[in-house]
Amino acid sequence: MRTRIAAAACAALLVVGGCGTDDDPGSPGAEATGGTEATEGGASGEVGTGGEIDAPEPVDEQGSASVAGLPIGGQITIEAAGEPACGGLSWNSSELLPDGVTVVVTGITGAPGVTVASDPSCGQPPCTDVGFTAEQLECALTLAWDGTAWGDATFVDADLDGQAVCASQEVCDAVADTFSLGSTMTVELPQPADASS
Repeated sequence: MRTRIAAAACAALLVVGGCGTDDDPGSPGAEATGGTEATEGGASGEVGTGGEIDAPEPVDEQGSASVAGLPIGGQITIEAAGEPACGGLSWNSSELLPDGVTVVVTGITGAPGVTVASDPSCGQPPCTDVGFTAEQLECALTLAWDGTAWGDATFVDADLDGQAVCASQEVCDAVADTFSLGSTMTVELPQPADASS
């Protein structure tokens, strides 16, 4: 009889002791549970809010430079004042632009009353948009003339200026130094009798 009571008391102690592991911070069960809760809480705090993750910084290392007197050749004939005229131009240097560099035409000098227009009406890539690259050696340019007379001249050699866009400012500075060679472009106007003074 005493043996049965002792066994029952021992079994009761084991049950109580087993139930007490949830409250005992030193028990293995409590450590595992606490570790799980901490991990889940950490994950929830870092990912659940979303705003805690830093977005990557934008990388913008492009450079640009003005290039006067681009090495471009071609001829554009203007038929009348106020009527845009378009013609094809070619890169006219034995040295090509570096890879990753684009040069677009931004203006013309040496042809009074003539300006660069934005209308690419020649059926080629426009020099003011696509421009020149190491692979793109031809483009189309549209000019507009306001009627300013050139005296007796009907032809003029003009220079084209441009803007280079490069992977870095160092490359663009080198392009501006290397390719400011002067243009071999000719602009033709109508006969002086047709031009307004």
